Amino acid sequence: MCVLCGCTSDMEDATGSIYGVVSYSNSAEPVKGVGVELYNARSMSLLLRTTTSDDGSYSFEEITSGDYYLQVVSEGYKTASYSVSVEPGRQARADMQLVEKTIDISVSTLAVSNVAGAGATFNGSYKVSYFNDAPTECGFIYSTSSKPKVEGTKVVAEKVTGIENNFSASVSGLTPGTWYVQAYATRKKGEYDDGTAYGDVVSFEISGDPQVSTLDITNITDVSATLNGYVEYAGDPKYTEKGFIYSKSYTVPTIDDPSDATTKMPVSGSANEFSVVIDGLEINKTYYVRAYITNQNVTTYGDVKTFKINPKYYVLSEEGLMVQADDINSGKYTRWDVAYAMCENSTVGGFDDWRMPTIQELIILYLHKDEIGNFKDSYYWSADKVYSDDNYYKCLSFEDGSLIGYYYTKEWRVRAVRTIK
Repeated sequence: MCVLCGCTSDMEDATGSIYGVVSYSNSAEPVKGVGVELYNARSMSLLLRTTTSDDGSYSFEEITSGDYYLQVVSEGYKTASYSVSVEPGRQARADMQLVEKTIDISVSTLAVSNVAGAGATFNGSYKVSYFNDAPTECGFIYSTSSKPKVEGTKVVAEKVTGIENNFSASVSGLTPGTWYVQAYATRKKGEYDDGTAYGDVVSFEISGDPQVSTLDITNITDVSATLNGYVEYAGDPKYTEKGFIYSKSYTVPTIDDPSDATTKMPVSGSANEFSVVIDGLEINKTYYVRAYITNQNVTTYGDVKTFKINPKYYVLSEEGLMVQADDINSGKYTRWDVAYAMCENSTVGGFDDWRMPTIQELIILYLHKDEIGNFKDSYYWSADKVYSDDNYYKCLSFEDGSLIGYYYTKEWRVRAVRTIK
């Protein structure tokens, strides 16, 4: 039994350990989560790997006495190495520092743009002396830490080339508070890594305010329209109300404007896309619309969109005539028989008794063309034939008022009318 105990003691005495701390050379701050490799000093064969703790420390336990080689490899830094001898029953200390690789690229971190909701766009630039020295990768490192290079998240920008250029990248999912970003440029040719250059650290604020967009107005009729919006970011805290504010008096309406000059239209539901139909609108009035969104801290707005209820027809009271405000068939040239059928079948304004004007009615329209509006310098069809027994129909030029007859297959414009009492 005594012999066995003596052997165990001898084996334990034949091993030692290695302990060290890995830090950055420029700041002396610990490097956490970086790999440390242990090699046999003679054969240079890899024996063990470990990772540094939050305080930058690492250790190798129960190492046979002898000579060893340590190595730390981290992207953007020169390889750190250390030769160490392990003695029986003792701990060898092997601290290492990571030295940044530097290259001859001038990098600038520019102002952050498009800061909205939980997103932002990072901007940077670089400059080199020769075209062949351009970086192979540009991007940004960002973090809530004031030292993003140490603890940040990396985002690669779209590839750019040349002696100098700007680059950018957009990110999302940012939480409210102060953020820090640093531009970088890396040059790597084949397997050889020249290193990385960094710009200064730039800070920006994420407010957590909800964000909304005002979309185009749709389904515009004689008296109504559909307002549309989209929640870009729900906010932190999340929004409690969304909707629209519109006015024909205020060009940039808000929910705080007088209620007799603006109309607020809240919209319920949690969907990002939301809409509401508004009615009772006035003809020839320009309306200004903004989507809004509110949380417990603030109300934010989308861009202003405008729309106008255009009249569908014009009334000539003394002549007992109503005329459509636009040419049939979107103003396209149309042969007589097709144009005639389109007038007869029109239901503009809810009326079903529209027709093609007689030549005398067409002359009346010509005399009032400026107040009616939207006439072109072109011939317009009438319902009257040149002769009763042929297919030639009278046309009137709205450029000079001249009268002419054309065969029905000729293509001209047409404006529908109806009789009123």
